Amino acid sequence: MKYCLRCGKIYAESYDEYERETCTFEGFPLIEDPDMTEEKFLQLSEKEKDAYELHILDLCRQSEFFDERDYERETSPDDYYFTYRFDKYEQITGEKARTKENELYHKMRLKNKSIEENRRYAHTIDTTPKNVPKCPTCQSTNLKKISASSKVINTALFGLFGSKRHKTFHCNNCGYEW
Repeated sequence: MKYCLRCGKIYAESYDEYERETCTFEGFPLIEDPDMTEEKFLQLSEKEKDAYELHILDLCRQSEFFDERDYERETSPDDYYFTYRFDKYEQITGEKARTKENELYHKMRLKNKSIEENRRYAHTIDTTPKNVPKCPTCQSTNLKKISASSKVINTALFGLFGSKRHKTFHCNNCGYEW
């Protein structure tokens, strides 16, 4: 088992991100508890599990790094039990715990949630391109850029009286050039 001195979060070996060196919530380095493994922890009674949690909390509180505001057992128990008390997490939330065994399930659930969010809010996203030129006459965006070769030909044919020399766009709706 590992724990974070900053927030008191405990990590079991079967948690899907146990291999990380830092706390997933605080980014703080994790401390390995050589006296406790997940296998030993699971054999403990509920009272002994609670006592172990309090022991880790005492160790964290004795450190200079602990921040009471980040400790979530009382304020957000589902997040607190998320990483090691999979039975309690499932009791509280009714969802599968994030174990290595359930990793694929959670990845698919997250992807489906993302797809659903995109579907739900797609109508609120403005997909019209920004900075699109509009015809000053008819406000159309159906435009064509006047090519350099077209300008050269126009100047060659009409000389200084060619109308396209200083123009950039041609409106395909009303024919105006500017």
